[in-house]
Amino acid sequence: DIHKEACRVLLQGLMDAKILTGSFDENMEQETFKKYYPHGTGHWLGLDVHDNSPYLDENLEDIKLAPGMVFTCEPGLYFPANDTAVPEHWRGEGIRIEDDILMNQSGAENLTRMIPKEIKEVEEACTQDPAAFIEKLFS
Repeated sequence: DIHKEACRVLLQGLMDAKILTGSFDENMEQETFKKYYPHGTGHWLGLDVHDNSPYLDENLEDIKLAPGMVFTCEPGLYFPANDTAVPEHWRGEGIRIEDDILMNQSGAENLTRMIPKEIKEVEEACTQDPAAFIEKLFS
């Protein structure tokens, strides 16, 4: 369900940017977004990092997120340099932002909420001394 929702949001963004055209439903059905979003949205975080689990329990039913579990959320878009459907200024660019989410009794807690994600914040972080930047995050 998490991956399906991420695909819907990214597809809408690709359509809003006029990179993909046609109907939303047809694009979802044909998974046209996979050209720019070729991987999954997340994975368990912990002992089985990056496992290839189908996320099924012993009854072969989807595992439901429960308190104590940590799951990554890392959608990304990647634009090939030679893709003329993409505006020129985005060709050859890609972005992927990861958050690590702890499931708890009241819902979820973003364990990486302090990490810069907006363009201005990321660019500013890149100009700083890495040690000072990390210290600032946790102060």
